[in-house]
Amino acid sequence: MIIRQYKPSDCQAIAELFYNTVHAVNAADYTREQLYAWASGHVDPEQWNQSFLEHYTLVAMEGETLAGFGDIDESGYLDRLYVHMDYQNRGIGTAICDGLERAVSGTAITVHASITAKPFFEKRGYRTVKKQQVERCGIFLTNYAMEKQTAAVGTKPGNAVRKTVLFIAMSLDGYIADSNGSVDWLQGQDEHAEENDSYSVFIKDIDTVIMGWKTYHQIITELSPEEWVYNGLKSYVITHHECSSTEQICFVHENPCSLIKRLRQAPGKDIWVCGGASIAGQLMKEDLFDKYYISVIPTILGGGIRLFGPLEKERKLKLTGTRCCNGIIDLIYERRDEH
Repeated sequence: MIIRQYKPSDCQAIAELFYNTVHAVNAADYTREQLYAWASGHVDPEQWNQSFLEHYTLVAMEGETLAGFGDIDESGYLDRLYVHMDYQNRGIGTAICDGLERAVSGTAITVHASITAKPFFEKRGYRTVKKQQVERCGIFLTNYAMEKQTAAVGTKPGNAVRKTVLFIAMSLDGYIADSNGSVDWLQGQDEHAEENDSYSVFIKDIDTVIMGWKTYHQIITELSPEEWVYNGLKSYVITHHECSSTEQICFVHENPCSLIKRLRQAPGKDIWVCGGASIAGQLMKEDLFDKYYISVIPTILGGGIRLFGPLEKERKLKLTGTRCCNGIIDLIYERRDEH
């Protein structure tokens, strides 16, 4: 499953999913007359497309099939959330809702939930404000105005510590660069296929990125010499080079582990370590990663710079998600609680 942002070309598939899902999934809670008032099969594609573009809209893809969609506006009103009738109970609704909730800049999210969807939202911490009757084409349907309190964007709830995340790509045999330090092999099996958009979902939880000098130098000289790719994030470059820091990029001579420990105590969202192997290795040795997003590229390099080096102690992890696109497998792990 891949979660990505909406594109206008998705609109027709969304309209079909909406109609089929309402008439199949909600049929146990609403009459046939109510279902047709809710989803008649006739939508204004221009109006829908415009609303999706104005809102933050995510879609879930299972191969070539659009398996779900959802959108939320700037006020925190979660407008729509629907999952394909053939893809129910697979965590798709949860994954989309997670992404939508992370995009909210306020402290509350609201939704008008159907009878069918009400238990789903209750499990996510929403409370019912009121039961209401809404009119559609002269027909009345029951739904529930619900609300969830959430921390404002850019902060963690209460005194929670920010998480440190390793989001990185590696070859099938475990290398993050070839023997020359090149990453020109970082691509899927078909150069004409749709790109994996897991980054746009991941980055919603991040406001700080940490890297070494080699990674920084490669970005500004090879990967994106015209524009700094991490606009909007606070970037820390660990280096012994004497460089002048800017508002967005801070050059530090600090030990990576000390830097992480210091940043985790400050307010903010999660911290992304994007490279290189030396910094990741130091943080691994002190067990400072809470989460791992590893994209496995369909290439065997046979040599180069390894992502993981020797450790004195094993690290037990829990798989929390997978995505596949164009031969690239995203593996998402979190620290496993040991009892």
